[in-house]
Amino acid sequence: MPGAYRIFFRQIGLDPDVQRTPLEAAILERMLRGGFLTGGLLDDILLIALMDTGVPVWALDSATLDGPLGIRSSNQAEPLGRFADAPTLEAGLLVVADASTALAPLFGECAPGHRPGARSRSVTLFTVRVPGVPALYLEEALWSAASALQGR
Repeated sequence: MPGAYRIFFRQIGLDPDVQRTPLEAAILERMLRGGFLTGGLLDDILLIALMDTGVPVWALDSATLDGPLGIRSSNQAEPLGRFADAPTLEAGLLVVADASTALAPLFGECAPGHRPGARSRSVTLFTVRVPGVPALYLEEALWSAASALQGR
């Protein structure tokens, strides 16, 4: 299954030897640091879901979202997020977006201001299904992360 992400990266124009797949990036980071360093509760939960299932999961502060999430191409100089200091994107990048704003490059970090923080009351978890990865794996990754966040 990890090979499915490498194949998909190539299909969408990403070189997995330059921009590692999420699982490969986590494993490489572990090898370089001699272990997994904590990134805080939420980041640790998402890392555990990734390591257990091979499926990456991301989290957004639900209060910052405008409608459902989807994948689309970015527009020229479109901001990444809705906040004043948001970086701009070049045209044609695949992004995860809500109804009005790009929130993260596909397989990249979520925009600042949209990541859950201490004041977040609700979190939206998402993942990306690629060909060759059964839906059951995605369900397991999302269930694992959601259950850990709920303390179950």
